[in-house]
Amino acid sequence: MPGQSAITLYQDDGMSSLLCFEGVSKHYPHQAPILLPDWQLAHEAHCLVLGPSGCGKSTLLALAGGLLTPDSGTVTLDGRIISGLAEGRRDQLRARLVGLVFQTLHLVSALNVGNNLALAQYTAGQSVDRKRIHGLLAAVGMASMINRMPETLSQGQAQRVAIARALVTRPKLILADEPTAALDDASAEQTAALLLDQARACGASLVVASHDRRLREAFPTVLELGLETA
Repeated sequence: MPGQSAITLYQDDGMSSLLCFEGVSKHYPHQAPILLPDWQLAHEAHCLVLGPSGCGKSTLLALAGGLLTPDSGTVTLDGRIISGLAEGRRDQLRARLVGLVFQTLHLVSALNVGNNLALAQYTAGQSVDRKRIHGLLAAVGMASMINRMPETLSQGQAQRVAIARALVTRPKLILADEPTAALDDASAEQTAALLLDQARACGASLVVASHDRRLREAFPTVLELGLETA
């Protein structure tokens, strides 16, 4: 039966931390608890969370973004212990501080590409900034698609829009879950480069969770999760 995660951590030192996990665990029914490492992510650092399905990668992202709370331990984001906050307060902080790129991209089907980005700004309590929306779509090669509806986009185009949407609020932390799943080598390399380039451009920290070992060389910091058997 699955046991706790076996963890190897590679972490650069010398910078203040944006994200901190201490003694964190998460329990799900009918399976062994997920035990995550004590680790810190620096401001403007880029980390790959690598490991097989079931090792806790998506749970780590959800905890980092305040979508879940741990059953033990603390998660601190930008100096705030978010694991102890009420759901509504976590939602507010996430909208302001975190950009999310899910496996399922969750573009709003009733809104065109530009208005999907505008909605993210509005949800974060920001004024809609059409200049920034145009600039980000240009940066990800989607400027000509600003008035297109999501259902008319290819999967690759929709992913680029989702990346722009994650960045449009100027987040301090970008979280991406399996962004290269089912992509060929060239597309996987392009997607990783796009995420890294755009994170650097807006001064954000980036955490990518993946089972895709092709990404390892692209990231200076790797948090490797595995499974032990009991």
